[in-house]
Amino acid sequence: MTNHTDTTFACIDPDVGDRIWQLDRPALDAKLRSKLEAHVAACHACRLHRELDARARELVCAGEIEEDGAAATRTGKLAVYRRVGLVAALAVAASLAFAMLTTPRPAKIDVAIRGEDDVRFTRPVEGEVVAVESSRLSWTEVPGATGYRVRVSSLDGSFTWEGDTDHAALTLPDEVALEAGSSYKALLSTQPADLLPPWRTSVAFEAGSTWRVAAHRLLRAQRWVHGLGVAGLALFGFVAFRRRTF
Repeated sequence: MTNHTDTTFACIDPDVGDRIWQLDRPALDAKLRSKLEAHVAACHACRLHRELDARARELVCAGEIEEDGAAATRTGKLAVYRRVGLVAALAVAASLAFAMLTTPRPAKIDVAIRGEDDVRFTRPVEGEVVAVESSRLSWTEVPGATGYRVRVSSLDGSFTWEGDTDHAALTLPDEVALEAGSSYKALLSTQPADLLPPWRTSVAFEAGSTWRVAAHRLLRAQRWVHGLGVAGLALFGFVAFRRRTF
């Protein structure tokens, strides 16, 4: 028998060496097992191969390395989690954008009815916080109206302003500055006056800073906007939990 220390890294009998993997079979024939064990004892290459295989299995069991299949699975899962995280980020970003750009929910409905048509302020909505400067008011058109008059007054009676327009919208002039933190009421009348009961259509709102306006829009955003944001945050939480336990 050749001593294994004298062999090279090439198998001394490839036909037998190709079968040494069968040594891991519990039901291997005793005669064949004896033959394969004798070959491993004599062949340095096969002996080294067996030792490396055994060490690799130990490391896998200890969790220090992963099998190819496990590594591929982990890589695939990480890719999925990254995509889910991106979707979550887009959902939260879209929710914030829609909250800033869409009309917030009114505190209550304040509508004056003429015949079968609703006449109401569309911006601001009831209870909305508007910017102190460049405040814009809009309302539904009144059929047959050739003009509109808007009266804006503070609830404490310290401020009153009136303006006329030919359109169903009006921006307060620069010289009219609302006071942050104060509450106001806008009232609408038409020309001809008989088209709408004078000052019947109204809306109450508040003037505030840019941050106060943003906070109000986030708080009073449409429910579907809130739902979009909650869904995004939930996805973020799911991804974070799964990656911690991965």
